[in-house]
Amino acid sequence: MSVFMTEYDVCIEACKDCIVTCELCISDMLVKKSVNDCPACCRQCAAVCGLCIRAMAGNWTHMGSICRLCADVCVWCANNCKDVDSETCQQCAAASERCAAECREIARWE
Repeated sequence: MSVFMTEYDVCIEACKDCIVTCELCISDMLVKKSVNDCPACCRQCAAVCGLCIRAMAGNWTHMGSICRLCADVCVWCANNCKDVDSETCQQCAAASERCAAECREIARWE
């Protein structure tokens, strides 16, 4: 939990969880042949989630746009990871879906 509370805490936590599961998925997929965009989508998803966290923490002017982008990238990641027969990828897909939903909620506020 963060040391300060904001109205964005739930989304920030979802982004953090998504980053962690994406990194785990990337590590797991390093030794496997991918049939789709996994793990490339995970790399991009983790990067955009980090940007989204910074935007929310700093209450950036274009935070809503960044959250919308994050939701789109998370959906792309979730759709790719769902198709991979790996528990790590399935966990990544679930975390990405949660993150997308939370980011969409923040984007609606703007």
